[in-house]
Amino acid sequence: MQDILSLYWPAQSPDLSPIENVWSWIAEELARHPSPANTIDEAWHRFEVEWNEMPISVIQAQFDSMRVLDILAARGSSRIC
Repeated sequence: MQDILSLYWPAQSPDLSPIENVWSWIAEELARHPSPANTIDEAWHRFEVEWNEMPISVIQAQFDSMRVLDILAARGSSRIC
């Protein structure tokens, strides 16, 4: 594969995967419903509502928490001090 720039990306680094915390936020919001969804369509609709109504501050907080400079300094090591 010529002319393709390959970047080193530490495997399974939660510091570089803020979406995991977003999924947790959505799960918490879905758990607040008084009753479980009765159908897959209803569950999907609830998910879409929570996703679309998620405050931008939730997303911004995830990006603000990314420790990219620490990861670069640690050269991708999982031991970030």
